[in-house]
Amino acid sequence: MLYKKFQDIELSALGLGCMRFPVLNGDDGQIDEAQAEAIVRCAMERGVNYYDTAWPYHKGRSEPVMGRILSKYPREAYYLATKFPGYLTENFPKAEEIFASQLERCRVDYFDFYLFHSVSDGNIDGYLDPRYGIIDFFREQKKAGRIRHLGFSTHGSLATVKRFLDAFPEAEFCQIQLNYMDWTFQRAQDKVTLLRERGIPIWVMEPVRGGRLASLDEGSEKKLRALRPDESIPAWAFRFLQSIDGIGMVLSGMSNFEQLQDNITTMSESKPLSPAEWDALLNVAQELTRRTAVPCTRCRYCVEKCPKTLDIPSLLALYNRKVAEEDIRSELAALVAVDKPAFLFMKSGWKVLHRRFTFLYLSTYGPESVGIYLETVWCSCVRHHKAVFIEIIAFLQAVLISVDPVPAVGGACIVIGIVFPLVRSAFVGPCSGIGYSRIREHDRKNSPETCVKCIS
Repeated sequence: MLYKKFQDIELSALGLGCMRFPVLNGDDGQIDEAQAEAIVRCAMERGVNYYDTAWPYHKGRSEPVMGRILSKYPREAYYLATKFPGYLTENFPKAEEIFASQLERCRVDYFDFYLFHSVSDGNIDGYLDPRYGIIDFFREQKKAGRIRHLGFSTHGSLATVKRFLDAFPEAEFCQIQLNYMDWTFQRAQDKVTLLRERGIPIWVMEPVRGGRLASLDEGSEKKLRALRPDESIPAWAFRFLQSIDGIGMVLSGMSNFEQLQDNITTMSESKPLSPAEWDALLNVAQELTRRTAVPCTRCRYCVEKCPKTLDIPSLLALYNRKVAEEDIRSELAALVAVDKPAFLFMKSGWKVLHRRFTFLYLSTYGPESVGIYLETVWCSCVRHHKAVFIEIIAFLQAVLISVDPVPAVGGACIVIGIVFPLVRSAFVGPCSGIGYSRIREHDRKNSPETCVKCIS
């Protein structure tokens, strides 16, 4: 295992991200603890000493599970990182309560590394609001010895990262989403440049983009294997990172032993890319981004707080595949069948909508389809992907019709009764669309940013 010097300690170049453990019955909140423990044991034996968890991972179960697993090892045998859940503005007044709970859940007296979680355009005002004093509170926890190293993670814009660094210049590290697909696609290159200029060590999350870069299309894989015949496809993502100055910790959420062993083998030696290999890899990335409309990494944060418990990442994956001109009708039909309860148990406003369209859709279309996919549009695209919003609406119409043909009057009804109001509300502001009475009430009690996790 390669190690990176960080201040006065040696960190394994590969860290274990604790958000993608094996689960039971397909439920992200039911970690297969025996398998998780076996993965941690293997990682320990192979030299991994950095373990990254967080308050929301696995529906809140990651921290306590890691607490039980790591309690079996000497405290000095590992470095534990967790995060303050500021991605939800409702948590800002509860910083002291949450931090105390995290220490208890993880069964430790201190955290080696602690992060302000997911500093973004939608929550930075809360992080910097003097009413909450979030940064000052955690500065005090560090002084008291309950935090050894304090940093932050971010998916925010370059301007947001600059603003947070100005308010928190003593940040000891910054964790960003960095991989060869996002190098230009989400301007990761610019963030790397900024952090280098500020002298901030860079932690990496999503090195294989939630598994998206673990396998490629046949043509892309052929190009890469011609350059490095003995290199696995996932290894290219790590070799890319090894080619960038300033990279310290690389986190990977490994959910099985095959992934773990492959990544450990890769990160046991440094093999940076040559200029020709670098260019070839970025050409592959360019082709990937061309076929990706919505840049989802399947982190599932949106699922956690989705009021209708939709499998949004799977739906967006299908949409991206549709954009790439793949035939997704069978998968779409199967998903509709599985997710019927998500529509049938909708709250009051959607019940009205249901009744409005029952006559037209119940026998020929299936109201669950309308509800599920338009709900997905609202939750996942309205706030942060306005550019593709209209295109997605068109996609929904076309695909749903391809799954189960609809009379012409039904298609017109979609446009008049659903699409127009949603389009209007997309540009009026969050939580102002039809049928979202519960969310609108929530928004009156809190700031609009309170709902950012649900609709981002």
